[in-house]
Formats: sequence, structure tokens, C-alpha cells
Amino acid sequence: MRDITVTLAPRMTPTLKTSRLAAFLELRREQMKATQILVLGMVLALGSGTPVRTVSAQASVERDAASIDVAIAAYLKSSLPSSGVVLEPRVRAKTGEWSSSRSPARNTALVVALGGSFGRRDSVFACGIMPSDCTLKGNTLLIFSDPSIDGDHATVYLQRLDRSGFKRIPVVRKDIEIKLERQQAGWRVTSSTVAAIT
Repeated sequence: MRDITVTLAPRMTPTLKTSRLAAFLELRREQMKATQILVLGMVLALGSGTPVRTVSAQASVERDAASIDVAIAAYLKSSLPSSGVVLEPRVRAKTGEWSSSRSPARNTALVVALGGSFGRRDSVFACGIMPSDCTLKGNTLLIFSDPSIDGDHATVYLQRLDRSGFKRIPVVRKDIEIKLERQQAGWRVTSSTVAAIT
């Protein structure tokens, strides 16, 4: 019997360009899937008498939400640290309930646009009784609501946690309301209001 030695090539780590390409391809797959669902829904709707507008409205909302994500990422980018940005992959309502309504393609595109990584709030942020007991892995944690769209206007709620650099209050939380408006070139942030700082 002969001994056979197999040498495996080391795993390649994706570059930022590869990550952006992967995010773009995933977004295109999601868009194609949405189009296929739209067409199938239209065929089924025509056969069953259900209005076609319902199916196309869902696809339109998803496209708007993805466009809003891009606008918010561009708006926030200059205020973010160059590293250590963490995106909570779940969506949090203004009332505090968690959901996972953002699609994987939207999540990926958003985290790439923000130049960050994924991390769930409960594994990245911890706080004891006193504010000085709080710890944050990374420099900034971003938690978004899903957009609330009303015609050409939309609102997104953001909870942002940042390292402060102070021992007495090492982590600062801001609750921010972001308003957007649909324009010919797409969605644009028109205002952001800090509702609370703790």
C-alpha cells in the first residue's frame, strides 16, 4: 500500500470588493425572486379574481425598503468610526419588539454599505446596575426599525450605541428618528432627530 499525501490550499479570505460583489449578486437574486413571485402572483390573481395590485405593492415596498437602506447608510457613513461598526441583523420596532423582517439580501447590502459586521445586541452589548458597568464589543452598534412608508415619505427609527471613552459612562445610547423623502434620484434623508440620549 502507498501513502498518499493531500495538501489543501488555505482558505481565501474575501476582500471588501468580493464582499460588495457578493452583496450585489445576492440583492440581484432577491430582486429576481421578487419579480418571479410578482409574475406568479399576477398569474394566480388573474385566475382567482384577486386584485393584482396587492402582489405588486409588496414587491414595491421591498424595493423601496432596500433603497431606503442605501440612503440611510450613505447618510450615516461619515459619522461612523472607521472600524468596529456592528449591525444588529434583526429589525426592532419603535415599541421594542424584535422581528426578522429584513431580507438576507437587504441585511447583506446594508452591512456592506455601512462597512461593518453583524452582531446581535445581546451578544455585543451588556450592562449591569450602574452605567459604568456597561460594555460594548466594537465601537458602534446600530439597530434599525423597518421603514414606515407613507407615499413619498418614510420614517426609520435607529437606536445607536457608541463607546464614549469615559469610564463613568462607557457606552452612550441615542434613539434617533430619521425622515426620508422619495425624489427622482431615489430616497433621500431629509432630517434626523435625536429623541433620547442615555
